[in-house]
Amino acid sequence: MRTILAVVFISMIGISAFSQETFPVKQRALGIHFFFNDFKTVSAIRSSSLSSTLANKTFGKMKDMVPGLGISYWQGINSHLDFSTNLNGSFLDYTTREGKVLGNQSFLMEADASLHGKMLTDQYWVVPYLSAGLGLSKYKGYFGAIMPVGVGLQVNIFDETFIMIDSQYRLGVSQNSDHHFFHSIGIVGNIGRSKD
Repeated sequence: MRTILAVVFISMIGISAFSQETFPVKQRALGIHFFFNDFKTVSAIRSSSLSSTLANKTFGKMKDMVPGLGISYWQGINSHLDFSTNLNGSFLDYTTREGKVLGNQSFLMEADASLHGKMLTDQYWVVPYLSAGLGLSKYKGYFGAIMPVGVGLQVNIFDETFIMIDSQYRLGVSQNSDHHFFHSIGIVGNIGRSKD
């Protein structure tokens, strides 16, 4: 996992280093996202392997995933690197990766700060990106630390609104957190006046 994180961070630094500041930088923006938490697929992969999970079809289906809603704030750092803060919530049963049951049908809140290294500038209609960040989770009275790493697509609508399609692996890095996939789709719109 450390190797994957290192590759993601090095890739984002490389993308940022070749950024041309003559291109526009994303303005301040707010977003709303609909997402699904997928604990079952990660559990199946960790207990066997990815190939076994796919071959035996033990990955999580849509009915196994837990939906939720989130809000986000975005700001461009340069034309190839964006920063976001995210606050997400869902109601679910939660068990730590050690098997400790923290509760049933209670509210899970996750907050994170992430960097998004874009392969192209916001001038393009479709922009793939890599993301990595750090965050906190809260479930009942239990706090945990998470590290989201993922890939996504940004779809540009008139240079003021973006559709974000994102898939992350959320690594639970503390005792009271669990690894899971996080798949989201949302809309992000500029706030404030244009810099042009």
